[in-house]
Amino acid sequence: MFRKYLATAAKSIVAVMAIAGSASAMPAMQQQSVEADSLYRQGRSLLSDSRFESAARTFALIRENHRSSTRAGDSYYWEAFALYRLGDGAEALQLLEEQQRDHSDARTSRDGRSLMSRICGDRAGDERCARVVAEQSRADSDVSDETRMMALNALMNMRPERALPVLRRFVTNYDRSPELRVQALYMLVDKAGPAEATELLISIANDDPHREVRRQAVFWLSEVDSEEAVDALLSFAQESGDEELLLQAVFALSQHDSPRAMNAVRAMAADAEIPINVRRQAVYWMGSEGNDSDIRALKAMYPDVRDREVRTAIVHAVAEAGGRENREWLLQLALDEDEPIEVRKNAMYFIGEAGASVPQLIDLYDSTFETEMRTQLIWVLAETGEETAVDKLLDIARNDPEIRLREQAIFWLGESDDPRAIDFLLELIDG
Repeated sequence: MFRKYLATAAKSIVAVMAIAGSASAMPAMQQQSVEADSLYRQGRSLLSDSRFESAARTFALIRENHRSSTRAGDSYYWEAFALYRLGDGAEALQLLEEQQRDHSDARTSRDGRSLMSRICGDRAGDERCARVVAEQSRADSDVSDETRMMALNALMNMRPERALPVLRRFVTNYDRSPELRVQALYMLVDKAGPAEATELLISIANDDPHREVRRQAVFWLSEVDSEEAVDALLSFAQESGDEELLLQAVFALSQHDSPRAMNAVRAMAADAEIPINVRRQAVYWMGSEGNDSDIRALKAMYPDVRDREVRTAIVHAVAEAGGRENREWLLQLALDEDEPIEVRKNAMYFIGEAGASVPQLIDLYDSTFETEMRTQLIWVLAETGEETAVDKLLDIARNDPEIRLREQAIFWLGESDDPRAIDFLLELIDG
């Protein structure tokens, strides 16, 4: 398409001739500038009207007839933009390359690089685009991060053998933006095989000067299905003193199918020397799949755990797993007077969450004589919203000998839509 429409451009030359006639008294250079400015304004006006084919012809005339004008360098970009909107990406890309080669100082040069990246993002496997993307990754410091991001995104459409060398060079260049290098890490994992991805991610996680890039490298090891990746994550889990890296290592290990990986997560959950947040996350990932062996391991670990936050995390994980056996374990925990009261109250709450029936909760209330535990059970009963639970709350509000418990039952009845609760509250108000 490019050039062939120049044959029709002769019509527009008439306008140029008219301008030239009226300005014959001007010096030649000034006349050239006036004529180029006029065509430039005409071309921009045509773009505004979405008349892209006419706009492209007009900007081409600037170079044909006024190559020495200051508008010539910018005409490459605007003609390419018009062609791009017409769907002719190949010709647009050629024009933009010519601008970068011959008019890199043009005001639209930076916009031209952005448009090149955008075009290449739409052209999977294009040989010219492969060269453009490689050049963009080595671009000078005046290229915006947005432009570089476009160039990186264009790599997603390219074959691995072309994309990987560029990604590897970019992600290991410490002078680049950490945010962009993190994006490149994701692309690299997508393109590379397990061995190559593992090697590079381990290197970055160990040596990169930016903490977030290191953290993300550990995170992406979760996506690499190799024993080498598990070995690296085990090493991070055992040796790293950085809590953020440890948290990522726990997550990444939990995503691997390797028995060694899950054994490491269990060990971290039980290790009193590891930061509390890391242990809590290890407990969470053990319970996240509801795997019976992991839930049994958590319950077996519980008596030896001294930290209250980790204990609470274990209680939560067991409750989330559900099932009769786990509810029984929670019940025993709730009734154990040697346990801290907050842990027992959490267990009481989670008994309801784990699927205990209202009759079971009522039996538990009647067999418990501690005020704090009964207060918690009143809340758990109210949360069920069932009719039999409202019956029990009405009984407590009327008959419990302890005023604090009666008041709690009255409060939660006020949150109920049950007509009996409303009648009872009106009865209290009316005396």
